[in-house]
Amino acid sequence: MQEVKKRDVSLDIIKAFAIFAVLFMHNVVEWKGKGGYLYDWYLEVLYGIVRFGVPVFFMIMGILLLDEKKELSTKKIWKKYIFRIIVAALFYGLIYKTLRVVLTKSFMSVGEFAMTYIKEFCTGQLEFHFWFVYAVIGVYISIPILRAIVKNASDHLMKYFLFLWLLESVLELFSHIEQFAFVGVCLNSFRFLNLFLGYTGYVVWGYYLNKHLPDKKKSLCIYVVAFFGLMVACYQTGIYEIVNGGVDYNWMMNESPFIILWSTAVFIFLKNRKWNSEVIICKGLAWVGSHTFSIYFIHMVSIIALLNTEYVVIPVSVYLQPWIWFVITVLMAILWTGIVQMIPKARKYI
Repeated sequence: MQEVKKRDVSLDIIKAFAIFAVLFMHNVVEWKGKGGYLYDWYLEVLYGIVRFGVPVFFMIMGILLLDEKKELSTKKIWKKYIFRIIVAALFYGLIYKTLRVVLTKSFMSVGEFAMTYIKEFCTGQLEFHFWFVYAVIGVYISIPILRAIVKNASDHLMKYFLFLWLLESVLELFSHIEQFAFVGVCLNSFRFLNLFLGYTGYVVWGYYLNKHLPDKKKSLCIYVVAFFGLMVACYQTGIYEIVNGGVDYNWMMNESPFIILWSTAVFIFLKNRKWNSEVIICKGLAWVGSHTFSIYFIHMVSIIALLNTEYVVIPVSVYLQPWIWFVITVLMAILWTGIVQMIPKARKYI
């Protein structure tokens, strides 16, 4: 009971917004190319707006797991966190593999099914959204090291760590621009910078930002710069698709400086809100935020169903289709999660 009282409801609410962003993003991707030129630009902007979802998750992970007041041994990380996510991934992976087999009618023997499933699971080819599992496990493994860093590092050293992370992000983006391809060669020569690339940086940044939230004036500046930066990223991504006929999300990848800035702005905005835990909508958001684990794993079922029904179009404007399917995805995921929560042993792992 004491642990429940200490739970930060505001973080659960922020996690709820983050999981909604991820679910909406996955729906948006599936509707590209279904409504013409302006429609694709519309989806490009929507896609960019919700790119904060995954980064914010890792930022909150930093707040919760790097807290020096929290006792967290390496054994506990492996036993409680890593073991749980592996068990859940195996369970949900089995659901998705079975679903794929049934929908595509590619039936096989039990032995062949088991071997294919194990191979796809181990190589990360099971479901595209399972990439998050491997990323989270990697971050969990690094948590003891990151905790030692934040515990013993001075404020100056923390800023130095974050500067290197941001520098790597900027250089990585430039390396994908034709005129600056030489940057990629330089990065290969300085592989030590790769340590700072990606989600461990978000984890440390979330921990640091939570302790040094900017005031209203600075926050407003961050919002403005982040918005214009996001528009630049959306424009560059859209132009590449028009000119080259392909997809290039380097400007909007999770490690992009534009997405780092946008995710930071969204986090600050949500963290500065005064959430009343007694209000029904806040209670609902907090419940969703405290069950993002199950919601994330199961949400692709409705999207896969959409893909395998040749895009069931509800008779409304095409501009509303992603929103409607997003609502369907959310409701389905919440319903499943609610059922799982009724099963004591199951809710502990899935």
